[in-house]
Amino acid sequence: MRLKLILALLMLAALATPVVADVVDDPLGKIGDLRDVDPLILALNDLDSDVREEAAEALGKIGDVRAVDPLIEVLKDDYRRVREEAADALGKIGDVRAVDSLIEALKDDYRNVREEAAGALGEIGDPQAVDPLILALNDSDSDVGRWAAGALRLLRGNRALLFLFTLLIITRTSTSEHTYSYA
Repeated sequence: MRLKLILALLMLAALATPVVADVVDDPLGKIGDLRDVDPLILALNDLDSDVREEAAEALGKIGDVRAVDPLIEVLKDDYRRVREEAADALGKIGDVRAVDSLIEALKDDYRNVREEAAGALGEIGDPQAVDPLILALNDSDSDVGRWAAGALRLLRGNRALLFLFTLLIITRTSTSEHTYSYA
């Protein structure tokens, strides 16, 4: 991963982007250096989707709130893997400003984006996400539903836990009835 980021930054530096070239001056510096945030934010607009993806991932690892608004914009990127990384990064940063956009990302055409959005909402922990996550339990892809359930467990709000408990009882009851019908 680190090698990929360094290569992406080198590609940007080759394009004579002065701010990114500053980051490349110290390619072995640790990811997490706050000096890297601004060049990585600029890299979110690169023409190469791999560079945008790596930049989003790196911003999530750094966790600086300056990246929240640019990452929210990247949730609308044409490439799903860039959107996935943006959602994951927003969850790692944990800023409530991302909640509305992540709720919208629960409707993305690609399941991996929906999964990451659900996970990010759980990490952020804003109660506003409870109802959209409950709806996501019925996603057409069962993996998204599992991510939504995991996110609801992280939220630990009374409504979220009550819903999960009720769902568990209904599931066990219907499974028991189904089992007995074959006996």
